[in-house]
Amino acid sequence: MSQLKEMNNFLERVKRLFNVEDQERIVEALNYAKLKHSTQQRESGEPYIIHPIAVAEILLDYGTDANTIIAALLHDVLEDTDTKISELKTLFGNDVSEIVNGVSRVKTLRYKSNENENSESLRKMFIAMAKDIRVIMVKLADRLNNMRTLDNMSGEHKVRKSLDTRDVYIPIAERLGFGSIKGELEDLCFKYLYPKEEQEISALLEHTLKRHSGDLENVNLELKKMLTELKIEGDVKSRIKRKYSVYKKSQAKGLESIYDLLAHRVLVNSVKDCYYVLGEIHNRWKPVPGRIKDYIAAPKKNGYQSLHTTLLTEEGMPFEVQIRTKEMH
Repeated sequence: MSQLKEMNNFLERVKRLFNVEDQERIVEALNYAKLKHSTQQRESGEPYIIHPIAVAEILLDYGTDANTIIAALLHDVLEDTDTKISELKTLFGNDVSEIVNGVSRVKTLRYKSNENENSESLRKMFIAMAKDIRVIMVKLADRLNNMRTLDNMSGEHKVRKSLDTRDVYIPIAERLGFGSIKGELEDLCFKYLYPKEEQEISALLEHTLKRHSGDLENVNLELKKMLTELKIEGDVKSRIKRKYSVYKKSQAKGLESIYDLLAHRVLVNSVKDCYYVLGEIHNRWKPVPGRIKDYIAAPKKNGYQSLHTTLLTEEGMPFEVQIRTKEMH
């Protein structure tokens, strides 16, 4: 995607999400970052500004405030250009300059197994240095974009970055509840650390999707129709299980024991609706015994809440449905 198209897509989203005053501040930060990185390029040969825009785009998905988006656009200017923190403070305020400074300080941490600096102590340092949760959010988005663009790097660099990501960033993403970032980082590490196994799982999922894409769509439509009939406001999304998650489960239980290669997520407005929808789903499809999990009544350690149930279509195809409120999601 060209630099101009990247910027236009980003600015269109900003217009939809922020008021006029915040839009103007974000555009100012974008132009400032463009100027500061004007002579720099990524390993791919693309203009460097593509990277901070991509980091800011990732954070737009999490409904972050304008200052976090501005900090994402500026997150490399202290380390990679001649910018001084006093200049950032004058132009964009203390809040933004503190986030950017926090991200720059976190960048000095590296995984050094040969110096007995284990991943747990590194994680503690990472969190201790980040007095503001937004520092961690920017850093996770920064790492995600860097992992997405590793293909132009050497094999050794890919492995080193993947080990660093696996041992430091993924546990933090999990601990803080950034499930989609955690899942994508796991898949990317899997790709570079276990390429043979990743290709095998990719082939399996491609075959599964090709064989059952119609079933996936039919269940999706039936769930939406069910919500309409019940007069419950909600959203339904479908997905095929992530590669690394399939690999991990297959190592522990075998592929034949994986029931949630295909899954649907139902988002509703209240806990009452969650249980009502669960009961109705069990009326319409046959549930698999022992595969109903209530993480609403008993949340996971990181605060994750949802109802999970595995069901069978009339043809005997297993699929999972996750039900939770939009707030839980």
